[in-house]
Amino acid sequence: MQAICFICLYCYHKSLNIVIYISVLQVHPSIVRAGGQFEIHSSDLNQTLFHCLLCPKFKLKSSRRIQRHMEGHINTALHIEGNIICRCNQPCRPTSHYHCPYCGRTILRKEHMETHVNGYHCYTLSFPVSHHSPLVSPETSNILSASQPEASSTDACSPDASFEAGTGSDNTMKLPSYGVRSLKVARCPHCSLRLYKKNLSAHIQRKHAGLKDITAASHLKNVCVDETRGIFAVQKVAHGFSVPIHVQRKTWGSHHQIRCGLEECHKYQLLALQSGLIYSLCEHIRSLDYCSQIAPEELLNVEVLEDLVSLHIVEESMMATCSLRQKAAEKDHVPFSVLVDLGGSTHQLCFSVHEPKMRSFSCFGRVVVTYNLIKDSWHCPCTNPHKSCPHKSIGKWHLFQIRKDLLPAPAQEISHSDFQYSATELERSVRYTYAEKKIPAALPAASTAPRALTNYPVCLIPTEETCKLCAGHPRLEEGFLITDKAAIVGMSGVKHNISTYNKRCPKCHMHYRYQEWRDGLHNFNDHVILTIELCVYMRHSLQSHVSVSRVISSLASFRGQKFPAVSIIFQAYCHFEALTKAEYSYSCVNCGHFPAVVIMDLHRNMSELKKLPEDFDGHHDIEDFWDSVHLEMISQGFFPSMYWMSVYTDHSLINTTLQSLCKSCGVETGGSRTDLIIRLREKLMNQQTYFSVYQTIWGGSGGWSVIACPHGIVYSLKFNLQTESPRDFADLLLSWKHFPNVCLYDSAHGLATHTNSRVPGSPLFHPHEGKPAPSTMENLAKAGCQELKVPLPWLKEKREPSGDDGHPVTGSSHHYALHDKLHHSNLKDPYDVLRRADIVPELQDLVKTKAVKHLFADMRKNNYFLNSMAPSTHVFLMRNLIEHRNMFCNTQLLETYLDLLAIPVYRRRPWTVLST
Repeated sequence: MQAICFICLYCYHKSLNIVIYISVLQVHPSIVRAGGQFEIHSSDLNQTLFHCLLCPKFKLKSSRRIQRHMEGHINTALHIEGNIICRCNQPCRPTSHYHCPYCGRTILRKEHMETHVNGYHCYTLSFPVSHHSPLVSPETSNILSASQPEASSTDACSPDASFEAGTGSDNTMKLPSYGVRSLKVARCPHCSLRLYKKNLSAHIQRKHAGLKDITAASHLKNVCVDETRGIFAVQKVAHGFSVPIHVQRKTWGSHHQIRCGLEECHKYQLLALQSGLIYSLCEHIRSLDYCSQIAPEELLNVEVLEDLVSLHIVEESMMATCSLRQKAAEKDHVPFSVLVDLGGSTHQLCFSVHEPKMRSFSCFGRVVVTYNLIKDSWHCPCTNPHKSCPHKSIGKWHLFQIRKDLLPAPAQEISHSDFQYSATELERSVRYTYAEKKIPAALPAASTAPRALTNYPVCLIPTEETCKLCAGHPRLEEGFLITDKAAIVGMSGVKHNISTYNKRCPKCHMHYRYQEWRDGLHNFNDHVILTIELCVYMRHSLQSHVSVSRVISSLASFRGQKFPAVSIIFQAYCHFEALTKAEYSYSCVNCGHFPAVVIMDLHRNMSELKKLPEDFDGHHDIEDFWDSVHLEMISQGFFPSMYWMSVYTDHSLINTTLQSLCKSCGVETGGSRTDLIIRLREKLMNQQTYFSVYQTIWGGSGGWSVIACPHGIVYSLKFNLQTESPRDFADLLLSWKHFPNVCLYDSAHGLATHTNSRVPGSPLFHPHEGKPAPSTMENLAKAGCQELKVPLPWLKEKREPSGDDGHPVTGSSHHYALHDKLHHSNLKDPYDVLRRADIVPELQDLVKTKAVKHLFADMRKNNYFLNSMAPSTHVFLMRNLIEHRNMFCNTQLLETYLDLLAIPVYRRRPWTVLST
């Protein structure tokens, strides 16, 4: 034993001479020497199951995978003084931890272990490594199992854990033993942050104490931006960076004004006034007592603004607005734009910009615009970050004049050209996905069956090996990682850290991505992946009039997890439906493809569309139209800025009809829609003006026209840009291959007249202009007394077709336009009594208008989420909802018929059309 003298480095006490016994400490298995590695160990005799020394529950059947796992421990370990301290997951402590190689103490965090070793053992003598250390050569085949007591962490942490070293050295050191203290966790009463209880007081003092008192040494930084009106820019909070707020303190002239622009301070003033504290002021106003700076105004040159427009940094439409606002500021003798520098951040610039109108975001006639140098983004309280406004344009104007190097215009142009190049490749991927990655309408049970999130793959790699589009089908490049932070969203929650890969063709450079529905997954954008089970559940929820946002909100609340944005999940669902191979047959199992009797009506709510271009002639290929709708839904998973429809896809919802109506009636067109409606209501009090306005607005709003069979199965849909008229239903009927024999419509006379005028040579509604009986006085009298009956037996029993225009179901070439029972009381023309549906006895049992009314009642329940969608999304989802509803109604009809025929369940087949 050898005595070594030490002197305290802190107090230098002259009598502090201690004798420490130096010994060799047994090293824990989680500590290896530099250059060493862990040995692979098999748990069974056949060496087919391998486990990790530091992770007792981790077992694999592949030696290569367990070797990579061991290397991961070493790569993420703490390297100090030739020792590699790996994270230990053994039951030494309830959670993962690190073992100190000198004293055996266990510490949870890596940075705390580094501080511990460097602080407590910086003067400790190096010790030899025990023979029980896991430092072995790669050729060694067997080591002791981690479950044996020789590698126990209890011995390493024990104060008696010492043994004689076999190195021949007589020097020993007695190391102290440190017990592990369990730290208590507390929650901050201000921000609900969970932290150690010992740090709670310091956290409250730093983050929530605020200013103790406003003094010259402790106050919020501020600067005067308008000396004439006494407007200042003041820090919102004392610590860190915050967007400044405007405060007015004008104590000269005839009108004094002292007010803070922060809404919370305004509420504080009202509360203080109610409490009798009439002289109480907020900290922002009190900090103005120590204001000693006036921000200089920068006179902006118009030539600089023209340069910004030429570089496409500022929109050309904003140039005139900015110039007019500059002249208005000069007229009012107020600063146009002022740079506000209060510190707190090196990458945030703030500008106080003049606003001529008093708004909620500019209570003193000024707005604070901020620019982030790192993100290259502008923020203004009057709009969202992705839209431009006059205040942002003025801020760019100011910044470009004083610091031209901070707005890199050429980089934006280069990135735009690169995007165009990548868009061409992605467009091919979109079309390939639409053509080759269809999802069957009838999914197998294995794809929709519930399963745990852990059963889904964590690496999603495309299955294609060769390019499907290039000649010769060259082999694709190796898959490259898109992200390892993707998420699988399912009924049971969200699974994070999913890796998605893409492959690329070396010849045509087209990208292939993972899109395999057989795995029970639907890939939307390589970042959000939905389970097929969740997609089908959202489909049934929409049929029950429950929106996707409500479904996701309920799941997030029930599972207690944070789901991705609802808008992203809804786009993913539309992506799923666009790839589904739906038939969209629109036929009834009873009426067939060509029904003899149809019912027509209008659903009056839909998304508003902009006016079509003047060169649009009304002709459009219907297959190309629906392909464009589906491709747009699919393209949202690749890049959101691509639009596939040049005419129908317009995502700006502007009610131009209402504004043009106000203009034609001499009403001011400014303000919101509510303001316009109130002004129009006052204008319509005059009856003469009312008739004039009625003629103006006829054909001025939208809706969707529907033609259905008596069983409520929808056959045709038309989305109207104008108010319903017989023209819309005539368009639908003329597109049919076989014209129906009986059309029930609330304006039957207008339908027959307009349709016959469209085909003047051979009128479609005949005989008697679509009436069952001629318009004689005798027939009018009998019809008025409900005594007129005109049988049409071919509605129930088919007769031989009379010519080429005979209907394939009834054989008749007669076509009638009649009123249904619900509109009999609304007849105004005396000749319309001959169009009553009860004149034809065969229609009494055949026509069921309640089924169609039930259809509209169901669809009205979807208005709360359909009317807020973009037009193309509205069209797509409406068509999809109608298709699934038709399938459901057909299934119910078929089940009813099979029950009547007493066909056993096991002999029933999928539904087909019964009549042709």
